[in-house]
Amino acid sequence: MNVITRHDSHTIVYTSADATLVDPVVGNGRFSCHLSNVNRGGTHAVKVVPTRVLIPNVFYNVLAGATFVGVEDNAAGGATTNIEAGFYSIEHLLARIETISGEPLVVFGYNTDTNRVFVTNGTADIWTVSLSMPIAVRMGFINPTIDGTGNAVITVSSGTTVFATASPYMGTTPIVHVIAKKIATSNLLSSNNGEYNVLATVDMTQTSFGQYASFSSQDIFLHDIDFRSPRQISDVDFELVDNEFQTLTVDPRFHVVVALKVYHTDTKK
Repeated sequence: MNVITRHDSHTIVYTSADATLVDPVVGNGRFSCHLSNVNRGGTHAVKVVPTRVLIPNVFYNVLAGATFVGVEDNAAGGATTNIEAGFYSIEHLLARIETISGEPLVVFGYNTDTNRVFVTNGTADIWTVSLSMPIAVRMGFINPTIDGTGNAVITVSSGTTVFATASPYMGTTPIVHVIAKKIATSNLLSSNNGEYNVLATVDMTQTSFGQYASFSSQDIFLHDIDFRSPRQISDVDFELVDNEFQTLTVDPRFHVVVALKVYHTDTKK
């Protein structure tokens, strides 16, 4: 309470729209802000509280590097490709895989009654579908046969239908951690035994794709971060990570906003 009652405070807003550096690969998932003209809130901070954090839910559920799909007639061969990374509904993903097969009698579908993906082979030959494990798991094939390269293999005999063993899951990360080492050094201890520089954690479960999730601290003591000595926070590197602490890609058209209430040593009351 002493810090609250005796020190001045200001609000500082960092946004990727004004970033001095944006990562060329993950976009606004990693950016740096530099405030060149700030009061002592930016140069002599003793306590910060994240008052507002805005995160766009534009995260992919099919990632680059995990998109291998092969559809092959065991008698006549077939096609393989890496489908484009992006956000897919289950219907969109199955339609994309069907375009790879090029065989109208091999049908990829989704049964809304059983909530299961299926593959139907209406040809006279045996067909094999090869999927990278992340895509196979998303489609509900959670215990598939694995080939020598680590891909899931689904074999569909002539005139049969193979159903996935579980419901598809096309969601993205349920939470987003905002990493800011200069402000939140080792602020979070995870059950994976790692320490992370988490400034705020934003719930994404109620936010549709393309919309913004908002975090707001209503308690100055619940989400506050205190510094043992005054700290300079006018230049900060930010990174967004998922629930497994993997860096998230954010389309540069969608900006990240972090607003802090900063208490500082300008004057004592």
